[in-house]
Order: sequence, then C-alpha cells, then structure tokens
Amino acid sequence: MLVKDSAAEEMYIHQLEAVGFLHHLREPAWFEHRLLKHKVHDVNLHPFTAGCEEARMIRFRDYLRSNQDAILSVAVPSVPAMEYVVVRTANDGSPTAVVSNGREWAVGADAVRWFERVSWWEAQRRMPKGLGRVDVEVLQVQVRLGRNPQSALTTMVLERDGLGGGWRLRESVVDVA
Repeated sequence: MLVKDSAAEEMYIHQLEAVGFLHHLREPAWFEHRLLKHKVHDVNLHPFTAGCEEARMIRFRDYLRSNQDAILSVAVPSVPAMEYVVVRTANDGSPTAVVSNGREWAVGADAVRWFERVSWWEAQRRMPKGLGRVDVEVLQVQVRLGRNPQSALTTMVLERDGLGGGWRLRESVVDVA
C-alpha cells in the first residue's frame, strides 16, 4: 500500500485499525516500513511512502497478477508431495506394519520417534489461522515386505501430517547387508 508518508502513522493507522488491522511491526531504518496484520483474515499490509524505492514490490505484485505465467518462473520450488501411508499399531501404540501403495510392510525392529522444527520457508501449505505448528513428529521404522522374514529390511522415515494427523512417507531406503 502506498501512502503520502509512511512515517506519519497518524494519517492512516487508525483507519486501518478500524477495519480490523493490527499494527505489528515498525522499521524506520528500512524505508519507514510498517507492517499491519488483519485480526481475522490472513492478510499482511505493508505501507510504503509513495515514490519510495521499495515500492518496486508493489509493481512486481501487479506484474504477477497480470501475467500468470510469470508466477511459475519466480515461484519457490515446491517440496515434492509425500505419499500418505497407513501405520498399523499394537494396543500399546507401537507400530506393527506400514501400508504403502497397497503393499503391507511388517515392522522388523523397534521404531525410533523424534520431533523436528518445521522450516516455515519449506512448508507445503500454510496452517489455518489460529493453529501453530512448531514441531513435526517423525517416525523411523525398519520394515520387511509382507511377512517374509527373508525379505530385505527397508528403512522408512515417516512424517506426521500436522493437519490431518496421518502419516506421510518422507523417505524409504533399502538396507544393504
């Protein structure tokens, strides 16, 4: 948003607060930048002084809105989609099998569980407003195809889906003896 003077907050902040925006950040050393966030909607508003060099962001936004093909050329590379899997568990919650692509893999060793920090810049989708996700649960299991004790062990790294609660296959590596 361009205003006459972004440092003169009294000229525009109150009107924006009246329609649901909250003053979130003030950066006077960076083009008198301000950031306002809406209380209900997932909207960030960045007022800049008209004619400011950083107003190029608005020109770039307008360019992307008018040229949909350009979005693909500047988009952040997407994280490959992970396959959803079913984890079968015993009464104590320990995994007994993983069903992936219609095939059942029996767990052959104790699972290892840990939590990792979520890299927000790599997230596949945004979390709904009001929900936060700082950590992601990870489960590493060693499995054998079917119930064949002679099949090679495969290590599967599974990631808990923060929205649906299911598991996704992050990585699968066949162990070589």
